[in-house]
Amino acid sequence: QQGGFRDNIRDSEKQKLLDAADRITKTDDVKDQLVEAAKADYDSRPEDVPANKTYIKRLLERGKGDDEKIAYNVALKAHEATGQTSFKQQAMEIELRVMKRQIASARAKADAGDEGIAAKLPGYEKQFLAKQVDFQLWRVNAFPTDNAPRFELGRLYFSAGMYKEAIPHFQKSQQEIKYRAMSLAMLGEACGKIGLTDPAIDTLKQALANHSDPSDDLGFQLRYALMMTLSEKARNDRSLEAAQEAEKLASGIAVSRFDYRDIQDKYDEAKKLVAELRAG
Repeated sequence: QQGGFRDNIRDSEKQKLLDAADRITKTDDVKDQLVEAAKADYDSRPEDVPANKTYIKRLLERGKGDDEKIAYNVALKAHEATGQTSFKQQAMEIELRVMKRQIASARAKADAGDEGIAAKLPGYEKQFLAKQVDFQLWRVNAFPTDNAPRFELGRLYFSAGMYKEAIPHFQKSQQEIKYRAMSLAMLGEACGKIGLTDPAIDTLKQALANHSDPSDDLGFQLRYALMMTLSEKARNDRSLEAAQEAEKLASGIAVSRFDYRDIQDKYDEAKKLVAELRAG
């Protein structure tokens, strides 16, 4: 009985060590052992969901040699076997992770003077953007009630200058409080970029009203974008009211952060525009 009791204690201690595996900083030897244990478990029950998840996780934690490639293939196979979308998402995330690292490496070589890589870099970045868009489109379709992929898809389109494509996604993602401020900010700017000046102004004002701190980075971004859009409206419509509002915003930004972007020039331009419109 004592032996059995000691065995139970050993088993309990072993389980504690396994449970602690996620909470400790792992050495290379420990990572190798965890991968081997996870692989043995996976090989014994290849269609078991937890076994697949653990094996993929351990491979990505170790991340050496072909670990990412193996994890990618395991995730795809698990998706086919179980139908769980989480495995498909994980496979796509692994692919993006590899591409992101390759882009970073290419950018570093280009910065170091490799002209051949520098010439190819825009093409690599375009491919990476397309892959990111494909991933978020898949997430939008796979999780139609989740606003996170809609926001990320809008952000990708916005950063690529695809403003018309970005707008409907921000219109939906702004419905969730977590994404509202940034969605409204980029929605307003996107509207302005394609000439929808009045909707852009209304949206940026709404974004400012929903943002708690006008003096943080997003607050300055919103005020600057609204100032620029109002200035454009003032020039196009010969609107003194819009010009005065733009001047007031420019003044407020300059008083708070005189070195913010090109605010000094924009403030001077706003003042001149007000004077010009007043003169008729």
